[in-house]
Amino acid sequence: MLPTSSTADRVRAGGQPPAPGCTPLLPPSRSTATGASGSCPAHPEPRGRGVLPAGEAPEGIADEAFDDSSWDEIAVPAHWVLEGDGRYGRPIYTNVRFPFPTDAPHVPDENPTGDYRRAFELPEAWTEAERILLRFDGVESRYKVWVNGIQIGVGVGSRLAQEFDVTDVVRPGSNVLAVRVHQWSASSYVEDQDQWWLPGIFRDVTLQARPAGGIDDVWLRASFSGSGGSGAGTIDPEITATGDAFPVTLSVPELGVDVTWTSAADVARWRSTPSNPGLPRSRGCMTQR
Repeated sequence: MLPTSSTADRVRAGGQPPAPGCTPLLPPSRSTATGASGSCPAHPEPRGRGVLPAGEAPEGIADEAFDDSSWDEIAVPAHWVLEGDGRYGRPIYTNVRFPFPTDAPHVPDENPTGDYRRAFELPEAWTEAERILLRFDGVESRYKVWVNGIQIGVGVGSRLAQEFDVTDVVRPGSNVLAVRVHQWSASSYVEDQDQWWLPGIFRDVTLQARPAGGIDDVWLRASFSGSGGSGAGTIDPEITATGDAFPVTLSVPELGVDVTWTSAADVARWRSTPSNPGLPRSRGCMTQR
């Protein structure tokens, strides 16, 4: 994510603005944050309905003009219970018992909650990107995201990376990101397994410019049958991209595979044998975005 040392000091990310066709990953640094009743999000008070500061709208933190000058600052990524020498709560370890009364899928209204805000500058060159994605690599356990006052989406699944398309929301120059993280959610019932509970944005947050004609994902499922150094191998490809990404080349010199697909219809399984290295088969998968 484009770094800033505080809400008052906005700085540009290190390095040169990305050229069209590259996929830059912006380094995480520090993020301004707060919790209920004037506390910071690394020390959230038990927070449910009716505990916001007087006069603050339920989702007022999303407003670009929101005054966060009194908030504390916390490192991102981090678990808020490991910051501030205990000021923001303590880690919870459970083995058999849940850390709250169980009533699946519901969780208590007194739910520790942290609010994060970050101001960042978007380079002008990013307007040439096909898409701009906001990626969270890990947040425990449920969170809501706003950019420039617009709700982008909700994330669940603490150990799953999640991406939000913010192409139509961000703008060159100044932008504001706001995130509200709840420690407990319906996912807590699934994630509980003899563990430490460590809430917060605990993995990297990055803003990514995806180039026009880029490949979003490639999955190669490989198998081998035979013994020793002799046998047959197959590669079953799956590519997630738009048609502009083609031609795409797959090369595995060790198996004698060197194939170029000129369109999505050409993507197919490859089978390699000692007598017929790189023998194409009819099966493959192309996922259009």
